[in-house]
Amino acid sequence: MLVKTDTSVTNFLSINVTPKKEFFDMSVKRKHCKCISSIFYLLNCRAGLLFLALFIFISLIPSITAVELRADLSWIESHAVVLQGDYIEELRYSTYDLVTIDYSSDGSNDTSFSKEQVQSLQDSGKIVLCYFSIAELEDYRDLYWKEKWKVGTPSFIGPENEDWAGNYRAKYWQRNYWNKVLEPYLDKILEAGFNGIFIDVVDTYYYWGERDGKMRRRANQMIKLLAKTASYTRERMGDDFIILPQNGLAIVDDASSKWKKIYYKIIDGVSVESLYYNIWSEEDQSYRMDKLKELNTRNKLIIDIEYLEPYEYDVYWNLWNESDMHIVGYPATTDRALDTVVFY
Repeated sequence: MLVKTDTSVTNFLSINVTPKKEFFDMSVKRKHCKCISSIFYLLNCRAGLLFLALFIFISLIPSITAVELRADLSWIESHAVVLQGDYIEELRYSTYDLVTIDYSSDGSNDTSFSKEQVQSLQDSGKIVLCYFSIAELEDYRDLYWKEKWKVGTPSFIGPENEDWAGNYRAKYWQRNYWNKVLEPYLDKILEAGFNGIFIDVVDTYYYWGERDGKMRRRANQMIKLLAKTASYTRERMGDDFIILPQNGLAIVDDASSKWKKIYYKIIDGVSVESLYYNIWSEEDQSYRMDKLKELNTRNKLIIDIEYLEPYEYDVYWNLWNESDMHIVGYPATTDRALDTVVFY
């Protein structure tokens, strides 16, 4: 974690249905024969050729309009993530291709960045993502957090994260969680004109799955929420609005095959932490590398964030640049505060 079936989902599935031969009765065959004869007749004149060309063009229109105009991230070679403080000017004059910031300097409404500030980063040639905590509530976000809220009130507020004070694990599958938390949160981000969202704590599904024994269900529900988020944002901002989840790579193994396909379809890339340094185990590192290779073959952007000392920067730079995958690395400070722009 970083400091700091819904009808909409059906849009992400394409199902091709081929009719069985037995459904074509003789009357239909006769109609086909008449149609073919008519076409041959029309081909004998210029008007017929024109008609046929027009017919083919019109028949292709649905397939043309169905193509999603997703963002091209293949050119991204550098990324910075700064979630605390006002570093708009430093980032604007930096050479980073992609930057991730919060919608405000401290998470409150009063220090929200303006649309003009976000635009200034975009005008300098950068793609700008906004940090989005999809499954943990943060009590400093007065955008949605109410003074009387506490664990269990509302019912979607789960236990406090033992590693981060003021962060509460959400029961993200509850219907009112979307209405009271995520929808106003997303509206704030869209209003500022960000290019996409950097989605944190996707792996909260694993926390709940371990505790209630419903791992597959919790994984499916998380992807369903990601799909709803993608649909909500792209309907308002366009198909090129970027969806980039952080961590939680095992969700493709814990979810059902249906939801795994949806996950791959809706995301534009992933971000991971501690891929090369401070790893949990060699086994975990190998597993995550395998998951990232699969994403790489699907042309998804891969971002890695490491928490390093300055003397480690050069070695790290070589590691991700010489990888057989297209990985874009960022060396954050060891305190994990993500409140400083690192230039290297």
